[in-house]
Amino acid sequence: MIKRSLLALVAIVSTIFLVSAFAASDYSAEISTAHAHARLATKTKDLNLLHVHLKHAINCLVGPDGKEFFADTTNPCEHSGNGAIPDMGDASPQVLAKLKMAVTAASEGVKSNQYEPAHVAARKAAALLEQAGKMK
Repeated sequence: MIKRSLLALVAIVSTIFLVSAFAASDYSAEISTAHAHARLATKTKDLNLLHVHLKHAINCLVGPDGKEFFADTTNPCEHSGNGAIPDMGDASPQVLAKLKMAVTAASEGVKSNQYEPAHVAARKAAALLEQAGKMK
């Protein structure tokens, strides 16, 4: 009885570990979602909505523990992992560099109080995320 319970416990813990490892490492989905939001930012004519989409893209990239994370808006990648950048680890330095540049571009867009510079930053972030998505 104890042996059977111990085996069941090991199976449960192993399953939880595998599911957690898979969810935490799904940076590909996080990059895709960040790219989708950066693209949405390029399509809107409203500065506030542009900022919201760029914040969503940043949240997907840096995760809730990232210093750039925006707690004042949702994280569309909440169930995909801990952010593409932390989830990648050192899997691909080239992709990681593109993602960090995309965070910088998107952050510049969020900081801008004028539509045109914010829109330019959104286009840059979207282009970098598209490149990163093709490299992974």
